[in-house]
Amino acid sequence: MKFVIEFNWSGGRMADEPDEIADELGYLLTLDAKAEADDVRSQMENIVWERHPGSTVETDVVPVSHNVIAVPNGGQVGYLITLIAKITVEIDYNFE
Repeated sequence: MKFVIEFNWSGGRMADEPDEIADELGYLLTLDAKAEADDVRSQMENIVWERHPGSTVETDVVPVSHNVIAVPNGGQVGYLITLIAKITVEIDYNFE
């Protein structure tokens, strides 16, 4: 039997230059969102394994949308980058 939970995660970062935007989006997706998914997976494993040892818990992170907004900062312009990602948690109780 499998059980699937999906939820949205959002995060944001600032970039000083336009050429930093892609790097910041990558950071949000590969580090921040993945770290959140890993934390959720770990918590769910602890909960599930108490009653069903041998169950497997897997997570997946998929970007849903992003936004870039130019933000005046004195004489410069900064860029606010936001990302929304869907985190899917799949619990397989491995019943036979």
